[in-house]
Amino acid sequence: MAEEGAPSKSRVDGWLEKLSTRITGAISTFVASIIIIFEIGLLVGLYVANRAPHYTPHIVLAPLVAALFAYYDRTIALALFFLIIAVFVIL
Repeated sequence: MAEEGAPSKSRVDGWLEKLSTRITGAISTFVASIIIIFEIGLLVGLYVANRAPHYTPHIVLAPLVAALFAYYDRTIALALFFLIIAVFVIL
């Protein structure tokens, strides 16, 4: 039996606890993935900027434009995702 002063845990409390654990784990994985992607983009940008400095403005603006298109259109987002995966497989 539960103590008189302690509130009893219901099923909903258990589900909410599991959900918050999953969300917290997903957020940390998402943030780590974003940081890794940022680092890879930084390295590619440095490489291209050193080899062809006249392309530097394109390197800065291209990810922003691609992100805006991907945000507003799921088809473009999927195409960019598969393109990124293909680049990782090729390299």
